[in-house]
Amino acid sequence: MTGTDPAVGARRLAAWALVAAIFSLGQALENGGGRFSIFALSWVTAGLFALGAVVAGLPERSRSAPSGRALLLFGAAVFAVQILEQWNGDPTGPIAASFDWSWFQCGLLAAGAAGIAGLGARPSLRPVLILFLLALHLALGIWTVRSRPEPQIDVFAFQQEASRALGAGENPYLVAMPNIYDAEEAARLYAPGWTDGGRLRFGFPYPPLSLLLAFPGYLLGDHRLAQAVAATLAGAAIAFLARGRMGPLAAALFLFTPRGFYVLEMGWTEPFAVLLFALFLQAAVRAPRGRPWLLGALLSAKQYLVVLAPLLPLLAPWSLPARRLPRLALQALGVAAAIALPFVLWDPRAFYTSVVAVHLAQPYRPDSLTYLALLPDAAARALSFLPLLAACGAIVLALRRGPRTPAGFAAAAGLTLLAFFSCSKQAHANYYYLAIGVLAAALAATDAPAIDSGEGADQNLPVRST
Repeated sequence: MTGTDPAVGARRLAAWALVAAIFSLGQALENGGGRFSIFALSWVTAGLFALGAVVAGLPERSRSAPSGRALLLFGAAVFAVQILEQWNGDPTGPIAASFDWSWFQCGLLAAGAAGIAGLGARPSLRPVLILFLLALHLALGIWTVRSRPEPQIDVFAFQQEASRALGAGENPYLVAMPNIYDAEEAARLYAPGWTDGGRLRFGFPYPPLSLLLAFPGYLLGDHRLAQAVAATLAGAAIAFLARGRMGPLAAALFLFTPRGFYVLEMGWTEPFAVLLFALFLQAAVRAPRGRPWLLGALLSAKQYLVVLAPLLPLLAPWSLPARRLPRLALQALGVAAAIALPFVLWDPRAFYTSVVAVHLAQPYRPDSLTYLALLPDAAARALSFLPLLAACGAIVLALRRGPRTPAGFAAAAGLTLLAFFSCSKQAHANYYYLAIGVLAAALAATDAPAIDSGEGADQNLPVRST
């Protein structure tokens, strides 16, 4: 530990904790694929503690911090572990016979070399290596999608069927989604009364924006192609969030997190949410006019992302004045409403049933990677309020003690989501993948300087609340 400028030292310590949290959540997914085990839940707990330290402002109280070189070495070691974990075993299950796993391994090796080289490269060479890393990730993502056609999971069938309906001019919230499971499995996954033989008694169960973003991939033959592109673009937004080496490191950790390609294989919608969060953070740093549009899109990407709205004060006064927050919130709500309104008006009852009612009725999943899985089933089912309570606790902590910076906002968002997921009745790999993406954006933002938004922000104000 060496003495250094307090502000620089605080950012470094925060970056250390964020890398540790990203690593911990990645290991939680690596050990069980997003399903419950004591070992995996222990990794989640470690991530919560590391992230809680950042949000509580503990790095700012330290008078010393490890050197920047030590931080980069730590990040490079974590990245290397992630590459090796995916090299040593297929992270996404069996592949089609016509595809050779060795090609994926070659891509991983090239990505590992590019990622580590990018951390030590000169600033003029770094963008080239980042673009090469992004191209490799996209190629491996497309390879993953093509090598595993039609995964046996309902989220894939839902998006394909809803995209087909949208293309045919049908209401995707009125078309009954296919039931791909047998009676026993369907009873475990869906609440009583929501199944009807080979169909389900609800339509597309996600907000319209995720369907609109997936639709171009469907036109190319598989909606997961759009998610592969979104994941790579999210990595790009993270990598170029700010000058410095934290962006490339954060992008590498996110793009090649354990089970990241598994998320693409299954077709979960979280890559869209990570992309929108990273783009909103970009706007928070340098593009004021894009904030309401991107915030509105972010809040409308997944039902549970509304829990991030109370954290907006953490962006003031760093990148916008506090008096602008109500207007920003109203504009964002207007954007979110405009996205959903056509589908709501198409059939209000069908929209509510599919987007809200079916999720409220979803049964408790004892295989979820949550603390509820430690309890008897009856107790877990009785604690349906616990996720919101945990999220509220994280929000209160962040608003009272959290750094008021883009990185502080992103770290608080990660803590809020992680608290929410780790206490939910259902949480698997896709949920924690989103949390990892949000934390990667926070890590990149630790390099972001104080930016005058052009709306009266004061660059000399302190970086954390009092």
